[in-house]
This record gives sequence, structure tokens and C-alpha cells, in this order.
Amino acid sequence: MKKIIRTFILLLFIIQNIGNLMCQTQIQLVRARTLEYDENIKKDVKRIIGDVVFEHDGATLYCDSAWLYDKTNSVDAFGKILIKVNDTVSITGEFINYNGDTRIANIERNVVLKDNNSTLKSNRIMFDRNTNLAYYNTGGELKDFENNLTSKIGTYNTQTKIVYFKKDVVLINPRFKLECDTLIFDLNTEIAYFPSKSVGTSNENYMYCEDGWYETRTDITMLKTNAYLNNKKQAIYGDSIYFEQQTKFGLAWSNVTLLDSVQNIILSGNFCKLNNKDGYTFVTDKALARMIESKDTLFLHADTLKMTFDTSQTAQFIYAYNNCFFYRSDLQGHTDSLTYSVTDSIIFMNRNPVLWADENQLKADTITIFMKNQQFYKILMNNFAFISNKLDDFRFNQIKGKNMIGFFQNNELYKIDVEGNAESLYFIEENNQQLIGVNKTESSFMTLLLVHNDFSTITVSGSPKAIMYPWDKMTIEEKLLKNFVWLSDFRPSTYLDLFILHDKMANGSISFIIDKKRNK
Repeated sequence: MKKIIRTFILLLFIIQNIGNLMCQTQIQLVRARTLEYDENIKKDVKRIIGDVVFEHDGATLYCDSAWLYDKTNSVDAFGKILIKVNDTVSITGEFINYNGDTRIANIERNVVLKDNNSTLKSNRIMFDRNTNLAYYNTGGELKDFENNLTSKIGTYNTQTKIVYFKKDVVLINPRFKLECDTLIFDLNTEIAYFPSKSVGTSNENYMYCEDGWYETRTDITMLKTNAYLNNKKQAIYGDSIYFEQQTKFGLAWSNVTLLDSVQNIILSGNFCKLNNKDGYTFVTDKALARMIESKDTLFLHADTLKMTFDTSQTAQFIYAYNNCFFYRSDLQGHTDSLTYSVTDSIIFMNRNPVLWADENQLKADTITIFMKNQQFYKILMNNFAFISNKLDDFRFNQIKGKNMIGFFQNNELYKIDVEGNAESLYFIEENNQQLIGVNKTESSFMTLLLVHNDFSTITVSGSPKAIMYPWDKMTIEEKLLKNFVWLSDFRPSTYLDLFILHDKMANGSISFIIDKKRNK
């Protein structure tokens, strides 16, 4: 009899409210097996048990049992909870408190929110139907087709499909792992935005930035603010770095530095292009290369610097294009283009190269410098080779020939062999530096010995012709060998001069033409 009364009361309750289902201002009970009310147990509360279904403003709540509070228009639901918010969003859990006036649901214990291809899990989620926002602060996990995101705090907009993560955020997919403090994830585009200090790792790369985004579908990353990218052999720093993981292509802007820790090479500039798949990197806009050695550093500056790599990402060559200057404490140079073989330690200078070693200036059509154990040991000068030594503003020791081979000891030139059409103009002085005369010699072969880079002895062979001239009887033309030019204006005295001289060349403040006119 008692069971029949309970069922009758439940039927009356449903009949009384069925006309109001379309209004949905109050939480409506759609069905249940049992409805109980006893104000001695709890006043103004209905206890509903068994296959319970509620509806409110288009949302449906399923549960095992519930307490319905008519005065506050709220419900506490227990057991296996399911809320169908709309056609795409559903939430499950073990307990829910839902308020029909505020339209806010608090779901607890093993909470799962599903939305199309994504799933959000947490121990507690607050869902606001007014704003379509799901919020948690006890830790949560979001999964889509291949991305897994976890954080301590999260806000998910089920309408815009944008998730905001905060504190101990981790994004993981099969190719990449990202850790940060703040992350915004767009489920529509699958792009992650991280406006905070962030660390990312993949099988090949490590990255750091303080702002940026990552496109998970295409594996494209944009790093901003103190950006850093490392592929174990090379590291690149910059204000901004764009990198495509699949194609190994990247761009970097502003205050860019690329460090090759294997070869101890640093490239820097304001723009850098990376193409690791094809094995090259180039830098422009204030481009500078530093080849770091145990006792010295070679600084190289040009319009554009390009470094190539083998398949193992080991540096092979550095190419310097257009208006190239370099500086080392014991050797300086200028040329239009230069190639540096990293593996063989060979420098090849092409198109109007000139070198300075202590007081000596060396010039030819092409110049090749060989190094061993970070020291110079041989130099080849091909076609119109010329070495000169300045004594004062009017006198220059000079030797020219078709080709020259120079040899170093302790990074100092000590011997030069001149091959073909050798000519010398050498000033003879007594011990008191009193000028005796000028020795002018022609031969097919000539050897110059130097002491501390100064001309010491000239040995000639191959039917030499030698004439001693008195200095005061020589014309200006006779005091200079043909094609002689003194280029001291181009010589850098520190590595900082590389940029100054480059700019002067670019704006025409200094040029080869001026020097040639002066010495015609």
C-alpha cells in the first residue's frame, strides 16, 4: 500500500509539472521510480530515487538518486551522473549540485566532460551554462586525437572550443612535449599559445621562450622573447624564432646568435634562415662569425654568412659574401667573398683579397690560407701576387710575381717563395738606418726571408737582373712596382672595426678606386 501511495504522489508531481516543461524556468523532473517527501527528515526537499531524469532549459540530467529543492530551484544528484548540456557536450561524474537560477553545475568525483573529439577529466568541475565555461582548480587533463594536456587550473569554453590552462601545464603528443605556466589551446585549430616561460622538447630539439605558439597539426612553432632552440649540435638564440619540425626549416629575427658547440663557431646577426634538411644556415644584417680557438678568435663579417652541414649536422663550410672583413690578432683581411673549410681549417679568399700580417700587406687574385692545430702554416697567393712592407709615408719594400707560397712559424710569416715574373723593390739601409739605395731585381724565382714579419733577405735565381738606384734620383713611378696599392684604410685594428669599415665601404667613404688613383 505504501509503495502505491509513493507511486501515486510521483505521478501527481509529474502531471502537475508537465505543462511547465516548455517554460523550463524551474528544474523539471521527467521521470523516476520513486519520489519521497518527509518534512520531518528534511523540509522542502524531495528525495527522488531510481532512473532519475531532470530537464532544465534544454539540458538533461540523468542520475541514480537526487534531492530536489523547489524553493531554491536546485538539485543534488548522486550515483552515475550524466548531463547532456547540448548535442555535443556531455558531463559525467558521481555527484552534482545544479542551481536552476544561476544555471551553474558543480560536478565532483571522476568528472569527464566530452565535446566532439576532446575529453576533459578532473576530480571537480564547475560548469556555467550562461557562459559555456567549464572550470577546475584541482588538476585536470584534456585529450583530443593526439594531444594530451594537463594542468592544475583550467577553463574550457565549450562554445568557442578554447581552453585556458594555468600552473604546471604540460602538453604531450607523439612528436613534442611542452611545459609552461600558462597555455591557451584552440581545439578548432589545435594551436597552443603559451604567453609564459616555456620549455619544449622533441626527439631532435630543445626549445625555450617566454611567449609563442605551437601548431600541433603541422609541428610548426613560433618562439618569442628570449627564444632559444637547440638540436644538440647547434643552438640558436633570438628575439623570435619560427621553426617547422617536419621540414627542419626555420627563421630567426633580431639579436640572433647561432652557436655550434662541436666546432666552437658562433654566428650572429639580425636575421637568420635555417634549413637543416638541406644542411645550411645563413645570417644577414650585421652578420658576424666567430671561430673560437684556445688562444685566439677569428672574427669574420660580411653582408651574408652561410654555414653548411653534413647529414649528421656537423658544420662543414662557412661562406662569406660581399664586402667581407676578418680579424685575428695576428692576421687581418678583406675580400669580396670568402670560404672557410671548417673540417680542414682552410680559408679561401676570392675577388680582390688583401691580407695584413704585422707590417706586411699581401695581395693577389686569390689567396688560400692553411691552418693546423689552430695556427697558420701556409699561404698560397695566385695571379698578380704582391707583398709590400711600409717603411714610412714614402717608402715601401715590394715584391710581386705570378704566384707566391708563404710559410708560417708560430703564426708569423718567415718565408715566401715567388714563382714566375718575380720583381722586387727593396730599400738597403746601413746599421744606423742610413739609406744607401734601392735595389730593384727581376728574376723567374725569388725567396724572401722575414724576421718577425720584417723583410730580411731576398734570394733570387733564374737569370736575375738587379740594379741599385739612388733614392733621390728615382721618379715617383720608379719607386713603386706596377699595380702597387697600399690599402691600410681597409685594415681593421680590432674586431669592432669590421662593422665600421663595412659601413664605410657600403656608403663609399673608402674604396679601392681612391687608392688606385693615388698611386697611378
